[in-house]
Amino acid sequence: GSYGAAAGVFWWNTHLVQYLLSPNRRLDAMLSRYKELLGWDATSPVLGVHVRRGDACAYWRKGVMHHAELMPNAFCLDVDAHVIPAIDVMATAYGVEQVFVSTDDPDVLKALSDPSRATLSSGNSIRWVGTEAQRAFLQSDTNYDIAMRLGVLDRRLAS
Repeated sequence: GSYGAAAGVFWWNTHLVQYLLSPNRRLDAMLSRYKELLGWDATSPVLGVHVRRGDACAYWRKGVMHHAELMPNAFCLDVDAHVIPAIDVMATAYGVEQVFVSTDDPDVLKALSDPSRATLSSGNSIRWVGTEAQRAFLQSDTNYDIAMRLGVLDRRLAS
Protein backbone atom coordinates (compact mmCIF):
# COMPACT_ATOMS: atom_id res chain seq x y z
CA GLY A 1 0.00 0.00 0.00
CA SER A 2 0.93 3.63 -0.24
CA TYR A 3 2.50 5.62 2.56
CA GLY A 4 -0.68 7.69 3.00
CA ALA A 5 -2.70 4.65 4.03
CA ALA A 6 0.05 3.39 6.32
CA ALA A 7 0.46 6.76 8.05
CA GLY A 8 -2.99 6.63 9.55
CA VAL A 9 -5.66 9.18 10.35
CA PHE A 10 -3.72 10.75 13.23
CA TRP A 11 -0.73 11.52 11.00
CA TRP A 12 -2.95 13.09 8.33
CA ASN A 13 -4.92 15.09 10.89
CA THR A 14 -1.78 16.47 12.56
CA HIS A 15 -0.33 17.55 9.23
CA LEU A 16 -3.60 19.16 8.17
CA VAL A 17 -3.82 21.09 11.44
CA GLN A 18 -0.16 22.09 11.13
CA TYR A 19 -0.80 23.45 7.65
CA LEU A 20 -3.98 25.28 8.65
CA LEU A 21 -2.45 26.85 11.75
CA SER A 22 0.92 27.78 10.27
CA PRO A 23 1.64 31.46 10.94
CA ASN A 24 1.92 33.91 8.07
CA ARG A 25 5.24 35.71 7.48
CA ARG A 26 4.40 38.66 9.74
CA LEU A 27 3.31 36.51 12.67
CA ASP A 28 6.26 34.15 12.13
CA ALA A 29 8.65 37.14 12.31
CA MET A 30 6.98 38.34 15.53
CA LEU A 31 7.27 34.89 17.08
CA SER A 32 10.92 34.62 16.03
CA ARG A 33 11.74 37.97 17.65
CA TYR A 34 9.90 36.96 20.82
CA LYS A 35 11.73 33.62 21.00
CA GLU A 36 15.02 35.44 20.55
CA LEU A 37 14.17 37.79 23.43
CA LEU A 38 13.35 34.80 25.63
CA GLY A 39 16.56 32.98 24.74
CA TRP A 40 14.60 30.14 23.13
CA ASP A 41 16.79 27.22 22.02
CA ALA A 42 15.29 25.99 18.74
CA THR A 43 17.67 23.02 18.57
CA SER A 44 16.04 21.02 21.36
CA PRO A 45 12.49 19.93 22.17
CA VAL A 46 10.43 22.28 24.32
CA LEU A 47 7.74 21.34 26.80
CA GLY A 48 5.07 24.01 27.27
CA VAL A 49 3.35 24.39 30.64
CA HIS A 50 0.61 26.82 31.68
CA VAL A 51 0.45 27.54 35.43
CA ARG A 52 -2.65 29.58 36.15
CA ARG A 53 -2.83 31.32 39.50
CA GLY A 54 -5.33 34.06 38.77
CA ASP A 55 -9.00 34.32 39.59
CA ALA A 56 -9.64 30.56 39.47
CA CYS A 57 -7.19 29.87 42.30
CA ALA A 58 -8.38 32.84 44.31
CA TYR A 59 -11.98 31.61 44.14
CA TRP A 60 -10.89 28.04 44.83
CA ARG A 61 -9.02 29.15 47.96
CA LYS A 62 -12.15 31.00 49.14
CA GLY A 63 -14.28 27.94 48.41
CA VAL A 64 -16.24 29.77 45.73
CA MET A 65 -15.75 28.46 42.21
CA HIS A 66 -17.41 29.72 39.05
CA HIS A 67 -19.50 26.93 37.61
CA ALA A 68 -18.45 24.59 40.42
CA GLU A 69 -21.02 22.07 39.23
CA LEU A 70 -19.06 21.72 35.98
CA MET A 71 -15.75 21.16 37.78
CA PRO A 72 -16.57 19.49 41.12
CA ASN A 73 -12.97 18.38 41.71
CA ALA A 74 -11.26 21.56 40.47
CA PHE A 75 -8.36 22.86 42.48
CA CYS A 76 -5.05 24.63 41.99
CA LEU A 77 -2.09 22.31 41.96
CA ASP A 78 1.00 23.06 44.01
CA VAL A 79 3.94 23.62 41.68
CA ASP A 80 6.47 21.69 43.80
CA ALA A 81 4.19 18.81 44.67
CA HIS A 82 2.47 18.27 41.32
CA VAL A 83 3.67 20.40 38.40
CA ILE A 84 7.44 19.83 38.64
CA PRO A 85 7.10 16.03 39.09
CA ALA A 86 4.84 15.94 36.00
CA ILE A 87 7.41 17.98 34.06
CA ASP A 88 10.10 15.55 35.21
CA VAL A 89 8.13 12.59 33.82
CA MET A 90 7.62 14.33 30.47
CA ALA A 91 11.24 15.49 30.29
CA THR A 92 12.42 11.93 30.86
CA ALA A 93 9.99 10.44 28.34
CA TYR A 94 10.71 12.95 25.56
CA GLY A 95 14.28 14.10 26.19
CA VAL A 96 13.19 17.65 26.97
CA GLU A 97 15.81 20.05 28.29
CA GLN A 98 13.82 23.26 27.96
CA VAL A 99 10.47 24.11 29.55
CA PHE A 100 8.42 27.13 28.47
CA VAL A 101 6.22 28.32 31.33
CA SER A 102 3.31 30.68 30.77
CA THR A 103 1.75 31.98 33.95
CA ASP A 104 -0.13 34.89 35.44
CA ASP A 105 1.81 34.56 38.70
CA PRO A 106 5.28 36.18 38.77
CA ASP A 107 6.13 34.11 41.87
CA VAL A 108 6.01 30.92 39.78
CA LEU A 109 8.63 32.24 37.35
CA LYS A 110 10.73 33.59 40.20
CA ALA A 111 10.68 30.22 42.00
CA LEU A 112 11.54 28.29 38.84
CA SER A 113 14.43 30.61 37.99
CA ASP A 114 16.19 29.59 41.21
CA PRO A 115 19.43 27.77 40.22
CA SER A 116 18.45 24.81 42.42
CA ARG A 117 15.57 24.14 39.97
CA ALA A 118 17.95 23.53 37.04
CA THR A 119 18.17 19.83 37.93
CA LEU A 120 15.05 17.75 38.50
CA SER A 121 14.82 14.78 40.88
CA SER A 122 15.47 12.37 37.99
CA GLY A 123 18.75 14.15 37.25
CA ASN A 124 17.35 15.81 34.11
CA SER A 125 18.82 19.25 33.50
CA ILE A 126 16.16 21.79 32.65
CA ARG A 127 16.36 25.32 31.35
CA TRP A 128 13.25 27.32 32.27
CA VAL A 129 11.97 29.86 29.75
CA GLY A 130 8.90 31.81 30.63
CA THR A 131 6.68 34.77 30.38
CA GLU A 132 4.20 36.36 32.70
CA ALA A 133 0.77 36.92 31.18
CA GLN A 134 -0.61 40.34 32.03
CA ARG A 135 -4.17 39.13 32.60
CA ALA A 136 -5.22 42.20 34.60
CA PHE A 137 -4.87 44.39 31.51
CA LEU A 138 -6.77 42.02 29.26
CA GLN A 139 -9.83 41.49 31.44
CA SER A 140 -12.25 43.21 29.10
CA ASP A 141 -13.04 43.21 25.40
CA THR A 142 -12.37 46.95 25.39
CA ASN A 143 -8.79 46.46 26.53
CA TYR A 144 -8.23 43.75 23.90
CA ASP A 145 -9.56 46.15 21.25
CA ILE A 146 -7.35 49.01 22.45
CA ALA A 147 -4.27 46.76 22.61
CA MET A 148 -4.87 45.53 19.08
CA ARG A 149 -5.45 49.06 17.73
CA LEU A 150 -2.24 50.29 19.38
CA GLY A 151 -0.33 47.36 17.92
CA VAL A 152 0.59 46.06 21.39
CA LEU A 153 -1.37 42.86 20.77
CA ASP A 154 -1.55 41.21 17.38
CA ARG A 155 -5.16 40.34 16.51
CA ARG A 156 -4.12 36.86 15.39
CA LEU A 157 -2.48 36.18 18.75
CA ALA A 158 -5.58 37.33 20.63
CA SER A 159 -7.94 34.93 18.89
